[in-house]
Amino acid sequence: MAANGSNVMLALSVLTLFLLANVSECRTPFTLINGWYKTACIAENLRGNKNYMCSRNGSMICLPGWTDEYKYCTTPICDPHCVNGNCTAPNVCTCDVGWYGADCTRCVPLPNCQNGNCSNPFECNCDNGWTGMFCDKPICKEGCVHGTCSIPGRCNCHPGWTGENCDICIRSPDCVNGYCEKPMDCICEPGYLPPDCKRPICRDGCNATYGFCKNPGECWCRPGWQGVNCDQCQTYEGCQNGFCINPWDCLCETGFTGMLCDQRVVVTNNAINSNGNAGAFINNPFAQGRSALNLGGLNKQASTPRPPLPSPPPSLPSPPSPTEASATDTDQSNLLAQSYDDIIRGNFEGR
Repeated sequence: MAANGSNVMLALSVLTLFLLANVSECRTPFTLINGWYKTACIAENLRGNKNYMCSRNGSMICLPGWTDEYKYCTTPICDPHCVNGNCTAPNVCTCDVGWYGADCTRCVPLPNCQNGNCSNPFECNCDNGWTGMFCDKPICKEGCVHGTCSIPGRCNCHPGWTGENCDICIRSPDCVNGYCEKPMDCICEPGYLPPDCKRPICRDGCNATYGFCKNPGECWCRPGWQGVNCDQCQTYEGCQNGFCINPWDCLCETGFTGMLCDQRVVVTNNAINSNGNAGAFINNPFAQGRSALNLGGLNKQASTPRPPLPSPPPSLPSPPSPTEASATDTDQSNLLAQSYDDIIRGNFEGR
């Protein structure tokens, strides 16, 4: 038994001497472990790596980029630290699956993620204005009603539509006073007629012969006509007690005569009607062809309307003051009246 113990001690002593003989730099000291000494450094040709060197006093010094002296400086150092990976060599990070970058802090997004990012591997978190699994669909805030959202906030409208959100229809090109509910519509505003809403409506009707409807409810009369619906003729300027059938007429009311109906009828007892009965006669040499009719003892003027004049004259000459005439002056009065009428008409037509 004692012999076996002696043999073991001898073997350890021989091993110690062998190690001491092969130490290159480190000679002393030795570390005492359970009564035995161990060298701090192993000869370069025996240690298998070159991550450290030995100091003169026998301590181990790790080379730059390596650490952990108790494991012969086999732990590499990465600066910055590898967040989602392992440091496999000085400043070399081997990233976990789904991570990349110098310190393995950047995640790998979902394949085909177009307008997004990730906070964890294989995510696709969309940027503002984009949606969809791959963030490939733009967002228009109010929506494209009749169009397609091409980029965030911009709508490409379908034909016939316009507006920021493609919600405004385009009316017919000829539509003047109307609106649309769908493309190419022309729905007239109140007061206008279809199909193009150009013709206004006059509520009470506008005489198409003597006027025209300019705006809704507004009837514009042609020269010589007046009234809401242009159905009333205008009398000759200065006509006082008369009326008209055509523009610029001045047809006298009962009891009046003259170009402007401003002279009262003078009744004589000597006038003889064409039927031989006694009656009244207009004592006016300028009666313009008006004849006396028997109306129960009183005469009323009758006249043949003169043809319409192209435009009213600015003024008329005042007729001479009427003179009383007897029945015997009838022919002369009629002749003078006819002559005066011809003179006046000639003046009008010559202008």
